Amino acid sequence: MAVDHSWRATLDGAPAEILRANVAFRAVRAPAGRHRIEMTCRPRLLMLGAGISAIAGAGALLSAGLSRRRVGPVS
Repeated sequence: MAVDHSWRATLDGAPAEILRANVAFRAVRAPAGRHRIEMTCRPRLLMLGAGISAIAGAGALLSAGLSRRRVGPVS
């Protein structure tokens, strides 16, 4: 049973299924022994917001550069 689609897990570098544990926690099934488990979260809305912010920032810089070009030297 998947928990949240924005979460990804790896077990020793291979994709692993994320399970619900104790109602509010996430878990990965792993065999006995030492393993490296990594969980990462990349919410789609956060990535979308970052993209929109980058585009807006580039537009602001471009606009500032163009408006500065139009102004002549001050005498």
